[in-house]
Amino acid sequence: MISIGALRGYVLEEVLAKLLQGSGYDLLVDASQDPEMLINGSNGLRIHGRGAQHQADVLGELRVRPTFTYPLRLFVEAKCRKRSIGLLELRNALGVINDVNEYYTGVHASTGMRRHDYRYVLFSTSGFTGDAERYALAQRISLVDLGAPAFQPLIKLVSRIADQLLYLAKKNDVDSFPVNQMREAFRKAFGTWTTDPRAAPSYFDDAKDRAARLQTASQLPANALAAIAADASEIGERLSERLYFVFNDTAFVFVGRSDDLQADEDDIPGARAYPRVAPGGRADARLAFAGDDEAAGEWTLVTTDPGPGRGSQIRFANSPAINTLLTGDSDDQPRRRKKQQNTVVIAVEDDLLEVDFEPVIRTRGTTEKDVRAWNVDKRLAFRAEKDDRPQHSEEVTEYWTRAAIEELFNRLPDAYKQTITEAARNDGYITRDTAYEIFNFPATRMLRGFTRPPRRVAMELIEEGALHPETEWPLFTVYDAGVRATRFGVPPEFTWLLG
Repeated sequence: MISIGALRGYVLEEVLAKLLQGSGYDLLVDASQDPEMLINGSNGLRIHGRGAQHQADVLGELRVRPTFTYPLRLFVEAKCRKRSIGLLELRNALGVINDVNEYYTGVHASTGMRRHDYRYVLFSTSGFTGDAERYALAQRISLVDLGAPAFQPLIKLVSRIADQLLYLAKKNDVDSFPVNQMREAFRKAFGTWTTDPRAAPSYFDDAKDRAARLQTASQLPANALAAIAADASEIGERLSERLYFVFNDTAFVFVGRSDDLQADEDDIPGARAYPRVAPGGRADARLAFAGDDEAAGEWTLVTTDPGPGRGSQIRFANSPAINTLLTGDSDDQPRRRKKQQNTVVIAVEDDLLEVDFEPVIRTRGTTEKDVRAWNVDKRLAFRAEKDDRPQHSEEVTEYWTRAAIEELFNRLPDAYKQTITEAARNDGYITRDTAYEIFNFPATRMLRGFTRPPRRVAMELIEEGALHPETEWPLFTVYDAGVRATRFGVPPEFTWLLG
């Protein structure tokens, strides 16, 4: 069976495929989209190189055609591991890019075959070694470290969805996880399956229906897989995790996220989840390090709102090329220098937003940690949505069984049984308002301690040996910005056993 780390990487790649689409790229999913370069392989899409064929799990083509160069295509790869990514993975990436870009040479150069410029972006949830970073900078490979606080909600949700997929595979006695089936279901739910017009979303609620229409042979139950894929497609809406590709005047790709997107959608019905400044224009911003201190946080552009209200925070995932946002200064008196202006471009759908900002000055002999300390803004420190579930170890093996759930229900009041069952039948979650209705609580009542009775029963089952200590709580709370409980959830196995 596939490892949980590898499965999380595959899930994260599908989220990043949605990022490609939202940043002006068309996803390539079938050889029919470019028969000269692409091949449908047994493990998914493959691409010709000069010396070999290469797996292309996530490959996008930029819809905007740059002038004086070939159309741009981008490989995206994601690694979810405990250790930092090292030189081996970077050498492999460089080998793929060089071989694919050289396929046009020789006999193909005289055939008029359409040519592209291929680039590579490697994402990691555990960072990169120093050697890997230096190698990537030298070879123009973009590295994106998702370890910054602002990107943790995304990683947690990706991990949870991978746990659901692994449980579904084990429940159905699948020995080899069907990655191709999973990819097709997720891409149809996300609207990134570009060869089937029926996969394009018309309404958000039809994601499950789209994901259930599979061409790939099914080893997992199609409806159960479609339910997980539909839940995964809510990543952007649930956690305001709309991500963007960001570019400056280097060869590297950055990734940013905007904080204020969910507020915009709630305040303005039908509003699109863009940064507060409209695409197609320019914005002014200041650069700050958002964190409680210089040790943990992310470089953030704070835009100036041209209208009423505040601006947007565009937070950068870490990258060894992040220093290109800062200005080096060999002068011991940087104040004498003429002020400079940097610009980044944010790709939004088929449009571009240019953000101008005065760069931070990094003087000779200072470290990046020093520069962070001088530019810390504690007011901007990211406050993630809280989730009170216990944290699993790397390999999730402990789950609620039907017998354990029946014993839980035997010891709980009927209202809690109904709450847990309703959540299981609603893709694992129940709203705060629904909980009030089930318990017939007055509007003035607080929900503090609401999840304690099911936890106490779970602790009893653990003490009696009927439940493993690392099993998730049967009912957990999700908070909005750590202030008010907005919904309640149950472990993924409840959705399959009770849903």
